Amino acid sequence: MDSFNTQTKAITIITFEVDTARLASCSDEYLAQLWHVGQSNPAPFGDPQACAFAESVGREIIRRWVCAANPALWTRQACHVQAASNQVEARAMSTKSKFSGLSDAQVLSLLEQIATTVNLLASMCREKGEALGGHDAALAFFAMETMLCGVGALADMPTGGNCVGSFADWMVGPLFNETSGEKHE
Repeated sequence: MDSFNTQTKAITIITFEVDTARLASCSDEYLAQLWHVGQSNPAPFGDPQACAFAESVGREIIRRWVCAANPALWTRQACHVQAASNQVEARAMSTKSKFSGLSDAQVLSLLEQIATTVNLLASMCREKGEALGGHDAALAFFAMETMLCGVGALADMPTGGNCVGSFADWMVGPLFNETSGEKHE
């Protein structure tokens, strides 16, 4: 860690070295910390190393979650044949837009409602994950929070970020942007 003082600011640079080949041997708590490190990495968007690291950590979290999840027992059944056929027919008959009959303002209002609801769900997942601390279930709640934030960001972008803000605000929060020198309102 390097630290130096430039007139009024104290700047600290922290470097993390992580062997992604050994993620399976990390504790759940450490893996959750690595998730946040990977998401808050200041590397430019699309940086190959930063993206590969975040993906490796995310896949390990998902691998652990899937191993602990109960298998789907009723995903495919004989009664689904007719249901699938009905869906194909319904799609073929429907040539109208999914938003047919809605004005642009109504669509934006709908997207704002989706983004607002997703933001509430993400906050609930974050609070539950923090309450569970180092337990395995906490990783699942943090993963769900991240997925919800992605959906929320997609719904919020066409509205100009009226609910939460930019994609960065959704994924790493406004506090991170303030500390990096970018202030998003």
